[in-house]
Amino acid sequence: MNNFPLYHETLLQEVLGSPLRSLIDHGATTHSLKQIIKDTKTDIQQAASMIEKGNRSEAVDLLNNNGYVHEVEAINEAIASEYLALSPTELAQTLIVADSDQDKDAIVAEIRSQMKASGQLGESVTVSQLIPKNLTKEQRQDTSNYSEGDYFRLKREYKKTPLTKDKLYQVLEVRDKDLQVSSLGGRLYNFDPSKYKDIEVFGSGSVEIAIGDRIQATANDKTSGLLKKQFTITAIQDGNMVLRDYKENEQSISLSHPLPIERIDAGSETPKKVTRVILGSHQSSSDPDSLLGKVSPFVKDISLYVPDFSEFQSWLKGFEQSSTPRENESTDSVDNSVNAVVDVTVSNQPDVMPVIDVAATGEQNAQTAASQPITNEVAPLDLTPDHQRLMGAIANHTQTQDKAVETNSIKPEISIDYQSEYNKLASLVRSQFKNIGSERLDLEVYLRANSGGFDGAKIVNASNHQLNTNETYGQAIAQVADIYQRLSGSKTQNLELMTRKLVQQQIVRLNMDEEQKYQLSQTQVKQPKMRL
Repeated sequence: MNNFPLYHETLLQEVLGSPLRSLIDHGATTHSLKQIIKDTKTDIQQAASMIEKGNRSEAVDLLNNNGYVHEVEAINEAIASEYLALSPTELAQTLIVADSDQDKDAIVAEIRSQMKASGQLGESVTVSQLIPKNLTKEQRQDTSNYSEGDYFRLKREYKKTPLTKDKLYQVLEVRDKDLQVSSLGGRLYNFDPSKYKDIEVFGSGSVEIAIGDRIQATANDKTSGLLKKQFTITAIQDGNMVLRDYKENEQSISLSHPLPIERIDAGSETPKKVTRVILGSHQSSSDPDSLLGKVSPFVKDISLYVPDFSEFQSWLKGFEQSSTPRENESTDSVDNSVNAVVDVTVSNQPDVMPVIDVAATGEQNAQTAASQPITNEVAPLDLTPDHQRLMGAIANHTQTQDKAVETNSIKPEISIDYQSEYNKLASLVRSQFKNIGSERLDLEVYLRANSGGFDGAKIVNASNHQLNTNETYGQAIAQVADIYQRLSGSKTQNLELMTRKLVQQQIVRLNMDEEQKYQLSQTQVKQPKMRL
């Protein structure tokens, strides 16, 4: 290039260095970028935000205006039809929600009825069912915990009894100190359970099964060879059923004696990942949040079925008006309080300064931590002195639970039916707290399960209240439980609303990756300047 005249070199540089100018000179069309429009929230995300703030009727209006609400008389039939029209992938990510457990059961029954009518379910038969009672060792040794019709089996051989390991025996009569029992062959025995530790006890029932049904074996059954896992029924013939597992292995099981199985009805489960929610309301619940609380920003599609939209809106507005003025007037302060409270359990990063120092254990430390600079995005928590002491004393609940497991303070839970245990504890909680919200219900179940020596997170995972993975929901409940217990003990106002926001925000944080957690911490906390 040094051999080129100077003006040739300059021309070459201009051509090579200005491709855009060259394109324009040759007739290319250009546009100027004058405004950047950011992505806006979807209709569902906006509705979820409104519901979280207590504006339920406005949220439903938004959903109705965008085609998510369906006004039909036969709600159960409509929901079943929509559900069964989905693809297998969509079915695996769809949650059905109703006002109450009874309403949900009616919808599930309608789905099963339509599956029979369409031929998706074939020949059916009613079989005797073993229902695990999940008794502790002490309970198994007490005759008062047995009922006539119960079944049990010994899990190991005992020389002092003629009863045989792994064989089923039925309770015929409960007496003060022992039981009269019968083998399946009809032979009678007197049996004192207080002398034996390794006993497995079942209640008795019956269940209809059909070809095409999915079932869950709730216990291993050595007599029939049934293993504790899920199966699909592929045939029923000659007093036997043929089962296929997920590996396509098949086995034939005799139906001549009771089996530890339960039917998994289509629409009854809570998927690990939920992208679609189908809601049905007869306004049979006193708390619409048990229904609308499932309108989550994580959901991509929603269908809400109501018999009369005007009546549904009136029901929502009546509930909103009957809410305490304190709740309606202080939503923003609750938001700020919850944000500050949740941050206590979020940051496990040693190089990220939390909003409140988790290690602070006294009133002085709590006040010092609460006085650290916080941006407008997370307002400082306006608490009484008692609550300030509370905040300073709160520790990471997950670490506490892990330590308890390491020291065996939580009992091993072999052969625990988490669904049955959850249902039992949830019924107890509902009998003590009227109109309790779903998040607070699960927190109460969690605390009771832990106090009974069980793994509360696993039991709570059996609820149908979560919209994310079961593991994430259980972790959120576990991490909020300690804070909830202390706040409820101090008679905190707005406890229902605060509890809901605590759990929801904890779920969001648990779903963040490490980079997102770090970026969140940078927006919430002004880092102190380093002194040299």
